[in-house]
Amino acid sequence: MSDVIKLELDEIAAKKKLKQAALRKKQKMDRRKELLVDFSSLDLFRDLHKSDHLEVFGLLRKERWRLHSAAMRHNLEVTRRRTVDTPNETMKFAGSNTSHLTLFRLMMVMWSEGDFIETNELCIRAQEYGYEKSSVNAFLSDCMNEKILVRIRRGVYELPENVDEDQWENLLCLIFDETTYEFVTQMNRIYSMLKFASERKNSEFRKAPETFAQKTYNVFTSPNNS
Repeated sequence: MSDVIKLELDEIAAKKKLKQAALRKKQKMDRRKELLVDFSSLDLFRDLHKSDHLEVFGLLRKERWRLHSAAMRHNLEVTRRRTVDTPNETMKFAGSNTSHLTLFRLMMVMWSEGDFIETNELCIRAQEYGYEKSSVNAFLSDCMNEKILVRIRRGVYELPENVDEDQWENLLCLIFDETTYEFVTQMNRIYSMLKFASERKNSEFRKAPETFAQKTYNVFTSPNNS
C-alpha cells in the first residue's frame, strides 16, 4: 500500500471517528436541551432554550465540579445533622427512616402552605413518591404515638407548639450553616450565567464567530453530511 493511499484511508477513518463522536454528543445534547425547554417555563429564563446550547452547557461544565463539591458538602451536612448530631426530637423522628423523612417533608409542605394536615391530601401527594395509603396511615400513627401531630378531628391534624418550635430551630440551623451559604452562593453564580444566556437583548449585538468546536460539531451533525 502506497503512503498516499494509507494517508487517505487514515483521513477517512479519522473523519468517521469524529463524526461518530459528534453524533454521540448530539444525542446527549438533545436530551439536555429538553431540560432547558422545561426550565424555560420560568419567566426569568423564558428564552434560555433558544440560546446556543453548546455555549450554555460548555459554560456550566466549567463550573461542574465546584458546584458538585458545594452540593455534596451541603447534603452531607444535612445528613449529619439528621442522623448524628440531631438538634431536637422532631428531626430525630423525621430522619429515622427514608419513608418517614419523605412523608414528613410532604406534611410540612402542607403545613407551611397554611393548610391543616389531612389524611386524604397527604395520600394524594404521597402517591407521586411511591407511597400507598397504608404507608401514610402507618406514618400518621407513628406521628401520634411520638406526639408529632395533634388530631383535631378524624383525618385532620395540626402541629403542636413544641414541634413548630423544633422546625423553626431546624430552619435556623439550615440558614446559619457554612455549607448552605456556599451551596447557595454557587447556585446564584450559575443562575446569573443562565440569566445572561437567556436575555433577548443579547441578540441585538454582533455575534462572536463560531469556535472551532462549534464548527466541528455543526459540520458532523448536519443532516446533509454523509
